[in-house]
Amino acid sequence: MKLEKEIRDAAQKSEAITGTTNVPPTTSASTTVAPPDGAGAENPPRETSDPKRHDGSDHLRSRMRSYWEKLPPEPADERVVRLRRLAVEEPNGAVLVAFSEMEVLARRIYVQRYGEEDRFVSFGKIVRTFQRDQILPTEVASLLLELSDIRNQVAHTDTRIASEVAESYIEAVGNMIGFLVRADLFGDEPPS
Repeated sequence: MKLEKEIRDAAQKSEAITGTTNVPPTTSASTTVAPPDGAGAENPPRETSDPKRHDGSDHLRSRMRSYWEKLPPEPADERVVRLRRLAVEEPNGAVLVAFSEMEVLARRIYVQRYGEEDRFVSFGKIVRTFQRDQILPTEVASLLLELSDIRNQVAHTDTRIASEVAESYIEAVGNMIGFLVRADLFGDEPPS
């Protein structure tokens, strides 16, 4: 399958860029991770007009705002376990979640450097701006755009990917997140 090859190639490129060698993850559907004590307490669901029905949407929006403000919202090892578990249960969803975490980081860097908090700036434009301003090497920018294209194929087609392929994508994204963090791209003052 073409998409599987693209994902494996992206994982290899990310290893070459970051100088890491990814150990094949162990997958176990029975792996559980308990949320930290008090998880979610900072953003309890608000009351709705119908007390019998609460769809959680206010809580979700509140959690997403919190997520944008505090990346990472969980320790890295817990995030890896969560994403690997998701790769087993819902491989396509794991690709979408992994990409969104990388996108959040890229947007935070963009806002920190350029002061524009425009939610309509595409990920591609962010990456091309970084490349234009020589903030990212061409090979890194190309891989970020490739990972974005893969994410879009998974999101907007009927393509189903295997768990192992999703894990390769997660590894590639993890390598790129690590690169972005280690490269200290936030400029003068990292966000709190």
